[in-house]
Amino acid sequence: MTFNRDWEEQAQNQLAWARTPGHDVDWHYRSEFFGLVPPAARATLEIGCGEGRVPRDLAARGHRVTAVYGVPTLFAAAPAAHPSGPYLLADAADLPLPDALFDVAVAYSSLMDVHDMGRGARGGARPAARH
Repeated sequence: MTFNRDWEEQAQNQLAWARTPGHDVDWHYRSEFFGLVPPAARATLEIGCGEGRVPRDLAARGHRVTAVYGVPTLFAAAPAAHPSGPYLLADAADLPLPDALFDVAVAYSSLMDVHDMGRGARGGARPAARH
C-alpha cells in the first residue's frame, strides 16, 4: 500500500488542526455537506477518514460507517477517538472491499490527496448494495 508521506510527516499538526473547533473552513460548511448525504441507517463507506472527524459525524447521524485511510498515524487516531468502526488502513485506489457492500460512499475533502484519483473515485462508486 502506498500513502502520502507528506501527510504522515504532518500527522500531529493535522490532528491538532482538525480537532480545534472553528479552526478550519470545515466547521463552516459541514452542515450543508451533511444535508447532501443520503439519510442515516445505511452502510456508508467514508474514503479518506483522516483523524476520524467525518466518520464520527456520520455515525452521530445514524450511519453504519466503514472508514478507510492510508496515512498510518492519522488512521490510528480515528478509532482512538471513536472506536465503533470498522476502520481499514488502505489506499483508496485499491480498496480491499467487495462490490455491493455499501449504499453510499463519501469522500469528504480527500480525493485530492489520492495518488490515483480516478481509481479512488471508481473504488467508491462500485455497485451499491441491493435491498
